[in-house]
Amino acid sequence: MKLSVVVTYPEALDQPAKTVNAAASVGLLAAARLWHEKFLPMHFREGASGRYGYRKRSVKYMIRKRRRRGHSRPLVWTNQMREMLTRERQESALKNKARASIRMRGPRYLRSEGRPSAGQPDMAREIKTTIGSELQAMAKATHKAATAELNRLKDGKKRTKRLS
Repeated sequence: MKLSVVVTYPEALDQPAKTVNAAASVGLLAAARLWHEKFLPMHFREGASGRYGYRKRSVKYMIRKRRRRGHSRPLVWTNQMREMLTRERQESALKNKARASIRMRGPRYLRSEGRPSAGQPDMAREIKTTIGSELQAMAKATHKAATAELNRLKDGKKRTKRLS
């Protein structure tokens, strides 16, 4: 998922671009963490199909899933994908550019090149789907963290605590 944000910080007008980019990276990393910790797990709960607009699964599949697995949670058959995606993440943020990312390991079928086979849902796209209220929450997290970092950098303070 790529998230592009345009934010105007009046307090940043007198700051060098390097300082503003470093602060923006901290803000974007805060948004990525929020998505991974709060919104990603919601994709694996009951009702997520309607919330995120997943492709409808066949009745036959849903009956088989209910009978064999005892649930109808979307994107969950063996729990492997959910465990892999929510367990670990690799974070990175660039100080020179306003860019941050989180990488996760997932099952091989998420990384398949091109489109899924005919009749198969595009699970990678479904996992990355984000709704408006989540985007607003991530924008607020970005703004809050970036403003705090910008003020810290503007005052020339050293970071004494690692953000995590």
